[in-house]
Amino acid sequence: MIVIFPQCTELPLIEQVRAYFDPLAAHVPVHITLVFPFRSTLSTADLSHHMEQGLANIQPFQVVLGEVTGHTDEYLFLNVKQGNDTLITLHNHLYSGLLEPYSAPQFTYTPHLTVGRIADRAVFRTALMQARAMLPHRLKIVVDRVNVYWVEANGNRSIEMEVHFQASVR
Repeated sequence: MIVIFPQCTELPLIEQVRAYFDPLAAHVPVHITLVFPFRSTLSTADLSHHMEQGLANIQPFQVVLGEVTGHTDEYLFLNVKQGNDTLITLHNHLYSGLLEPYSAPQFTYTPHLTVGRIADRAVFRTALMQARAMLPHRLKIVVDRVNVYWVEANGNRSIEMEVHFQASVR
């Protein structure tokens, strides 16, 4: 997976919501997914080269997150309110070339931060309302890097690499 690990002062609050609603919270930190899990025999060097090429002209940028909504009566998403276009551009760059065979063009990429997954549809609406109350305001993050991590057999994630963007946001 290729993700953004956001840094912001409200990160503990997001982690608290995820600990309550997201069964993967103990396995992977808060993140925005750019490239979804895929199986491959790609080398780390090849993937690193692909990422550096695809991200060469990307400058650090701001993302504003806000409003928890439901998705397919199962997921709780903290939505991207600003920075959406840049995240989509990153997603598209990364899924080109070397990673193009792993794309799923039948699905529309909608940037978001997952804060929960509720398997029981009977409690989904209550969980959605609780998560909305817990995250009532907008959160600003600066995105200046992306990370690649692998999903291990036990469900934990190991960071394989980090690619930084060119310059700092002023």
